[in-house]
Amino acid sequence: MSRYCKKCGTENAGDSKFCTSCGETLDSEIIIETNKDEVGNNEEVVENTQKSSKGKSVAGFICSLCGILTCGITSIIGLILSIIGLSESKKRGESDGLAVAGIIISSIFIVLMILAGIGMMGSSREIEVVDFSTKTMEEAKEWCDSNNANCHFSENYSSTVPKGKFIIQGIKSGTKVDIFTTIDIVYSKGPKPKTEESDENNSNSNDNSNLNESTTKESAEVSISKKNALKRARSYLNSSAFSRDGLIDQLEFEKYSNEDAVYAVDNCGADWNAQALKKAKSYLNSSAFSYKGLVDQLEFEKFTTEQATYGVDNCGADWNEQAAKKARSYLNSSAFSRDGLIDQLEFEGFTYEQAVYGVTQNGL
Repeated sequence: MSRYCKKCGTENAGDSKFCTSCGETLDSEIIIETNKDEVGNNEEVVENTQKSSKGKSVAGFICSLCGILTCGITSIIGLILSIIGLSESKKRGESDGLAVAGIIISSIFIVLMILAGIGMMGSSREIEVVDFSTKTMEEAKEWCDSNNANCHFSENYSSTVPKGKFIIQGIKSGTKVDIFTTIDIVYSKGPKPKTEESDENNSNSNDNSNLNESTTKESAEVSISKKNALKRARSYLNSSAFSRDGLIDQLEFEKYSNEDAVYAVDNCGADWNAQALKKAKSYLNSSAFSYKGLVDQLEFEKFTTEQATYGVDNCGADWNEQAAKKARSYLNSSAFSRDGLIDQLEFEGFTYEQAVYGVTQNGL
């Protein structure tokens, strides 16, 4: 007569009250008589079960360590196997150091992998602006497309820059910006046809941006470097819109001294409110903005809050239509739910009513 332990399967004497192997209390009703073959089979089952659980623990530990080479991918498998191995060992009342180690190592690698992914997602929204002066317009467009940059291209007449050549960029090379920040890039259309010169002069006077050289009283005491800076400032303003500080920065980027740049900008005859308005219209020709978003963009271009507000107040934009245009832009590049797209438009500075209008106009 033998008494077998229900927990570990060990054979005990028929009169035993506790298992000699694990100390488990033995129930009287499981006293059975068995032959040696049956005992051997039972012991073999127990031994195989122990080997199986330990095998899972070892495999889990190895997979966890391999996470170093696989950037944490095998650590997921290691975590699963280690948990299974530990669970089976606990059922037998045994400790399993390998399984515990596998769980800890796997968890560390998985957390690091998640953090790295979050970091990559964050950094992927930021780009470093390159020097477009070394690129053709086609090359510049390719760069903008491949980097998901929001670039605004325009062409202006220039008597000094050959047709197709770079004139100016709105953001300095080396500057890191969000992918939604608009980068103005201007290329030359070559010399202005004579038939258009008079029309251009009239247009400049109508938008209060008269850059006629007669507005500045240049004297013999003005240095050549200041005169050159002034000439360059007027050239820039003939091709694009600038804030006062933005134009100073651009001249300094062209290696003019701060003194020469400040002199040129303060004597170029620009109306900065009119420049802000011109810049606002330029942005709206290439992208969609909310009222707040456009004010923020102009302030980013270093217009004062008053100048930016003037430009946006007088640009003639329909903000509902801008919301619809922005929603369409998002839907062309990604998938959104109705509520998700409304939230995104509100994040861009549109009011709730404008966001709802924009989303509804796009069929959501």
